Amino acid sequence: MKKVGIILLLVVITIIACVFLFFSNLYNLKNAPDTQENISDVKDDIPLDVKIGQMIVIGYNNPESIMSSIYSDIENNKVSGLIFYKCDIKSPSEIKNKISYLISLNKKYPLFFVIDQEGGKVSRIADDNGFKTYPSAIKIAKKYSPDKAYKIYNKMASDLKNAGFNFNLAPCVDIIANKNSFISTRDRSYGTDSKTVYTYSREFIKAHNDNRIITALKHFPGIGSASLDSHKGLPDITNTWNKFELIPFQKIFSEYPNEPVMIGHIFNKKIDDENISSLSEKTINMLSDMRHNGIVVADAYDMDAVNKYDINEIIIKAINSGVNLFIFPNHSYIKDNYRLYMPPDVFINIVKNAVAEGKIAEDKINLSFNKITKLKKEYIKDEQND
Repeated sequence: MKKVGIILLLVVITIIACVFLFFSNLYNLKNAPDTQENISDVKDDIPLDVKIGQMIVIGYNNPESIMSSIYSDIENNKVSGLIFYKCDIKSPSEIKNKISYLISLNKKYPLFFVIDQEGGKVSRIADDNGFKTYPSAIKIAKKYSPDKAYKIYNKMASDLKNAGFNFNLAPCVDIIANKNSFISTRDRSYGTDSKTVYTYSREFIKAHNDNRIITALKHFPGIGSASLDSHKGLPDITNTWNKFELIPFQKIFSEYPNEPVMIGHIFNKKIDDENISSLSEKTINMLSDMRHNGIVVADAYDMDAVNKYDINEIIIKAINSGVNLFIFPNHSYIKDNYRLYMPPDVFINIVKNAVAEGKIAEDKINLSFNKITKLKKEYIKDEQND
């Protein structure tokens, strides 16, 4: 009798384990990144050039003599969007008219109109070009409640929306892990603990999303300990980075799994002992592990942090690592230095040739194309087609 009881107990335990595994697998299937779905959604009749063109954002601030080529690139589906800096924005009415004209050039693929507007020292709109000046991240966190922060960011997002912008490369979700870090001395972080950074970053994102503006969490996997500015060199944070810097990212992903993320240019042997973060598959794979399913944006590749890399190597390695969207500010017209000045045709040809040579799988392009066009459909397609 005792033996029968033991057998029955084992049977019950086995059944419970099977049920648990069934529902666990069902949950994982339901919540797994929709990579295969995204790839299969791509229509075969879309030219590869067009799919690649959706992966590049270029700077508007070019010499007037070559603006006609930018208009042509927009009309011919060769760019995904344009990024604007303070020098491009003279007044609210001027930038609104400029963006309205750019929208009129292409109704097939809506454009990203991108800006870096954090507040404080990273402000592309402020009182000196006809807008309101907004506080820095650290000032917001120290002076205002989360509810008040939402109201401030709601006004900021409304200003951006009214001007025509639909994609803000902010907020900084970097924790101050070093008081002398570049992020800290520029007042770009909300604080030294993950709860504060998460709380105020969330209000920033919510306010922008409520105004139908896309945001990008930056700079993954956290650069709050880097003393060196990546514009001027490659920061090595191997000995200063800590896993707790991932916490605010992970908490935001649990609520906003499809919000874009920007990868910073840093070197961190704790994650990848060979590659910098923006060219690191190991780093970008961490996002999938954290159930992030949005687009991955690389910080601009015109920075000195990547100046030892050939531009072909950068683009191929970045795409294979999981980067979906590239930003080339094109601040300087330097012919044949495509890290500093990237015409869309050159970018398209680099990627197209790499696909033909088997250096990039076309599925990588399809995945990026679908993620980008899905994001545009959700936020901006209907508005630009009005």
